[in-house]
Amino acid sequence: MDRRKRKRNSHRAAWLASLLGLLLLAGLALWALWALWARPRREAERIRAQALEEYARGEYQGVFLGEGTLEAYDAQWFSQYRGEDILIIPQGLGRQGLLDVLGDMLALEQPPARVYLELRSVYGPEAEVFLQSLETLVEQAVYTQFLIQIFPRPLEDWRGLSPQERLEQSASLGEAIERISGWRSISLYYMGDRPWMAANPSNYREGELLADVAKTQFLLGFVDGEYAYGLGGGPVAIARLEEMFADMEAWAKELELDRQSQADYVFLGDSLFGNYRDTMSIPGVTAAFSGSRVWNCAVGGSVAADMNQRGYGLLPMAERLSGDKAYWKEELNSLGAGHLPPGVASLWDFREQHKTERRLLFILNHGVNDYMSGLPLEDVPGQLGTKSALALAIDMLAEAYPHAEFLIMTPGYITYFDYGREIRHAHGGTLMDYVEASQTVAATKGAVCLDSYAFLDLDPDKAWDYLEDGCHPNAQARYMLGREIARMAAQ
Repeated sequence: MDRRKRKRNSHRAAWLASLLGLLLLAGLALWALWALWARPRREAERIRAQALEEYARGEYQGVFLGEGTLEAYDAQWFSQYRGEDILIIPQGLGRQGLLDVLGDMLALEQPPARVYLELRSVYGPEAEVFLQSLETLVEQAVYTQFLIQIFPRPLEDWRGLSPQERLEQSASLGEAIERISGWRSISLYYMGDRPWMAANPSNYREGELLADVAKTQFLLGFVDGEYAYGLGGGPVAIARLEEMFADMEAWAKELELDRQSQADYVFLGDSLFGNYRDTMSIPGVTAAFSGSRVWNCAVGGSVAADMNQRGYGLLPMAERLSGDKAYWKEELNSLGAGHLPPGVASLWDFREQHKTERRLLFILNHGVNDYMSGLPLEDVPGQLGTKSALALAIDMLAEAYPHAEFLIMTPGYITYFDYGREIRHAHGGTLMDYVEASQTVAATKGAVCLDSYAFLDLDPDKAWDYLEDGCHPNAQARYMLGREIARMAAQ
């Protein structure tokens, strides 16, 4: 009897111990879940309190808040380009966090005179509630001006959706643009329907804009007021998105070639290449769509017919690439890379890193500065002509790099000098003569030719859609040219 009783007691004790263990595990799990739930709230409260404290401590004219991170933005941009001291809250606040911090800011005795916002919750069912809450805050802030940009969603994200999801979310975006455009005292900007922004995968890292790209968006939108949307803009944005989707699908299907990951593309030219050195430059776009290594050795202001041996025109740059390495490297060693034009420093990086087993393509673009500077097209006593300089440069590079291929991009459209119709030199011609000279040299030397003048097909009415001044291509034109070089090089 005692033995059975002791056995029952032993089983009961074991059962109670198991129950207590399970309760302890359940308690620990509940605590962990609570901690996971509470941690973001505590972090949000910390950011909220810190933002209010920082705003009260400084003398700010406004704030910049975003649902996602704003770490790519610099407060100095606002002071330099808009003359304002703006407090940037760099952490991504999320939907509710943005509403909470904005509500706190607008409830201050002296609320911000200007509020910059970056929105992302404009797609799908959650957009309705979020935009309703945001509209309430905006309408109540009668003394505050709002400048709102919608984050440019990468095209890769759109392409990851099903056709039905893409249709629904683009419609939701259009509705959001229409709704926000009707609010009081707002300016709305959106660049996500522009291929130069959204279709270039190199503009993003882990779904966020690179700093150079964020600055371009800031300058074009908040500073210059471009890409603004008003009432009626929703359908326009949807149509542009659909056009971008179709263009990329057609382009990818047409290409269907391996990315040139074992290729080096060397760009030699003037400011059309050299003045832009980010992912939105012509070389940067080519790199994004080809997968090649790109070396931007172009120098702004340079010409093809440069007789200065130590200059930065086409011939002295070809000499640096093909001449005695030790002799020319003295320039790098004596001055240092920081005291040379970026194109020259890039040239030396190429010479150090290129291996002959890699495919090599030289991309040349010269002629527009020769034309505008009044340099001769044909040779004259004491001066090499532009046509001969292009041919000689190719000969020099081909001798030094027998495995190299060549692509010449012609001069493009300009508005200066009566749209390039003036004759600037007795032995020159109109700009079109310099374009034809590039075509002739390409044909003679077996190089591929991209006629950028014909490719963009500009005229006085369309010029400012693709030029940022009288001769330099804007972001969209650079995107088109860079992608076309990638296509031609791959084929």
